[in-house]
Amino acid sequence: MEKNATGIKYAYSISEPQSQSLPDNLVPVYEGWQSLCGKRPHPEWNEWDWALVPPELVPWCTVVDVIPYPLDFVYRMCGEKRIKLYGHDYTGSSVFEVKPAFLSNKILEEYVAVKERGAPIFVSTTGMNMNPTESYGFLRLPFGKQGRIGQILGIGVHLDDKIDRIRALYAAESIPDPDSCF
Repeated sequence: MEKNATGIKYAYSISEPQSQSLPDNLVPVYEGWQSLCGKRPHPEWNEWDWALVPPELVPWCTVVDVIPYPLDFVYRMCGEKRIKLYGHDYTGSSVFEVKPAFLSNKILEEYVAVKERGAPIFVSTTGMNMNPTESYGFLRLPFGKQGRIGQILGIGVHLDDKIDRIRALYAAESIPDPDSCF
């Protein structure tokens, strides 16, 4: 899917995660999540073990609570690097409050895809008109009870030295200065 927002053209795809095609540091996370599932479609949030997440990825994580009616996704947790990237701590806020609006819409599409599929997704995003192009991946894992998704864990695969490039991908002029968050 290709999008164009505020002069930044980007493409992204949503797929079912496969261990052999995930970035290496996401494989143990995904396989750990799968082992917690057992015969269920997804584990319960209280079963999650943060030791499954490589320490360098924890600051990039988000967790949202799924609000079924009206449908919303409220941030339960935003990791420190995610806060720096967004320029704001959205903990306790709806995904609809994320700025810029097109980023909110992209995130919403991803959460809705998880909810509708009832399964994890892997999102690959590439900035098309950046020189050089910039790409990153995002794994979204559902948690819940009795087939109903209650939480979604998001883990972005970013390099710390690429924050400015990724902010540029999302039209950084509309994202607050990251140093103003702390």
